[in-house]
Amino acid sequence: MLETTGIRVASGRAEPAVLEVLGGRLNATGPVTVGTEGAGRFVVRGGEAVVSSWVMGTSGTMELLARDGAVGLAVTGEATLRGRLEVRLDPALVPKLGLEVPLMRYGSLLQELSSIDLPPGRDGVAWGVEFRATEAVLVARAAATEVVVSPVEDGLEPGV
Repeated sequence: MLETTGIRVASGRAEPAVLEVLGGRLNATGPVTVGTEGAGRFVVRGGEAVVSSWVMGTSGTMELLARDGAVGLAVTGEATLRGRLEVRLDPALVPKLGLEVPLMRYGSLLQELSSIDLPPGRDGVAWGVEFRATEAVLVARAAATEVVVSPVEDGLEPGV
């Protein structure tokens, strides 16, 4: 376990600063900022992070591993999301309609993400993220039905 008062994950150089939580637990009693002064990447895979407040700037990226029943990031106060969210699936997680997997919890949320990268769907299941009052949840939904439309060649009425 890593315990700290605050964390800043940002780099003014060509490569982003990266903080990875690969196992165990990160506990920050102060604010965590990612990409607010340069590119920054925060990764939670196989562990969890509990922080008092969260600020992700437009140059920040957060990668969370979706695990059935386990939240990757818990923010006890306000979470501000302005960068990019990437969601990866635990290989053991089998997508089925109606499945909901918690990604992060927060006291309150300001969400202006520039992009969300979700895992690919399969077997008629597509993934979506719902930002609820106190948590962000990965939701398995029925994939959209594809319809192929071919142009009609003859028999058109004038003006059609």
